[in-house]
Amino acid sequence: MIVKLHVNSSLKPKKSSLQCSFLFLRLSRFFSTISKYAFPHFALMLVIAGISPAYADRIEARPSILGVLHDQKQHPLPGADIFIKSSGAQASVVAKTDQDGRYQIFDLPLGNITVVARDPATQALSMVQAQLQRPEQQVKMDLQVARADGRVEGIVTHGGKPAVDVHITLLSKQVFADIGVAQRTTRTDATGHFKIERAMLGSMRLIVESEGVVSQQDVEVHSSNTQHVQIALGNSAYLPNVLSGEDGSSVEIDSTMALVNGSSLSQPLYQKAYGLQINGWSLPSVPAASKLNGGRELRLEPVTIDGIDVSRQVHMPSGGIYVRYLDVLRNTGQSEASVQVDINGVLGSGEWTRVLLNPEQSAQRFAITGGAGIRLAHVFSGNNPPVPGSFQFDNNGNTSYNWKLSIPPGGRVALMHFALQRSAKMDSEMLQASAQALAELRLPEMLQGLTAQDKAAIRNFVILP
Repeated sequence: MIVKLHVNSSLKPKKSSLQCSFLFLRLSRFFSTISKYAFPHFALMLVIAGISPAYADRIEARPSILGVLHDQKQHPLPGADIFIKSSGAQASVVAKTDQDGRYQIFDLPLGNITVVARDPATQALSMVQAQLQRPEQQVKMDLQVARADGRVEGIVTHGGKPAVDVHITLLSKQVFADIGVAQRTTRTDATGHFKIERAMLGSMRLIVESEGVVSQQDVEVHSSNTQHVQIALGNSAYLPNVLSGEDGSSVEIDSTMALVNGSSLSQPLYQKAYGLQINGWSLPSVPAASKLNGGRELRLEPVTIDGIDVSRQVHMPSGGIYVRYLDVLRNTGQSEASVQVDINGVLGSGEWTRVLLNPEQSAQRFAITGGAGIRLAHVFSGNNPPVPGSFQFDNNGNTSYNWKLSIPPGGRVALMHFALQRSAKMDSEMLQASAQALAELRLPEMLQGLTAQDKAAIRNFVILP
């Protein structure tokens, strides 16, 4: 049993109290975990220690999560990593199962709870979700490790010849909270052959890479079957990757499809900007993106985040100046999904940032920031959008866009936004005029490559057929 008892500082005993009283008060919230059977004995111990049960009853209780991890044969699994994520916290809490496969975590904030378990033998991930709704609540969240008896093998070629010592990664398309994706790795042998045994079942993505040349292919891994793959290097773009325009502007796309660096004589334009989160879960870090529109556009192929298939496209027109993001969400469930979309980041100007034009001054359509010799425009909405958002910029370079979306079963929605650089030939007035033109859909190439389905799905601009 794990016992913790926390006490409000105003209730701490004086220094003259018995040492055992102090010890009991420094434990965390015993009453949130003690069983009814043990309570009379503990109450007696409190009295002996000089603490009345009535006093102890005033101690603030906190919720806890506990459970048991089993293997595929229903045996407890010791020594496995457990990751517990609360929607009320920024990061996961990490624990290990004991010799009986048990885990227990205290002091989690109330909210939606996701527990992820990793099988130490196969690296397969499994996940359960529940809610902590009130203090003193204990939620039992048992898990079973994901089944991992599939097999993937194949040949990798480059220029028609076997590719030797190529790095192979098998990723799950399912994202597991902020842990990311399940993955297994290996390398090709002298004949270009590879094999991965005890592979996690389900929808997976195979990524092969050698010296910055990369390809990807989706595979379905089935129980006790071998999935055969033949793949040639070079069908995708390696991440991080740089998109450049004829005007000399450029941006670097990192492995989460956020913007980093960017063309500037003084310092990077972006530390890490426009990072995407769905219901608080970030896009996973992957080394490959599909190439579209002659290489002017990169697309992260769909991954599943909290029941939503999410893809992301970043496009720079040939003339440069700006990049266009298109974030596409598809509800794969059988009921309507409420989705919180957050796009956050930090600008390269950091603490030197000044908000020169805030969202309120542009009718919640765009903002302009400056500082450290950098001026940027950020366009996040058109006129009278079907779904308005909330947008914040501060003088430390932090940016945040937020939307709440409702997606019907099988439905598809998208959000489009732009990052605009000031070129050497563009003064501040021209930068603002260009941002306004983007918000009003008046710049050439700004919708290049978008399908009719893409345009119809966009919720923060009104695009006529």
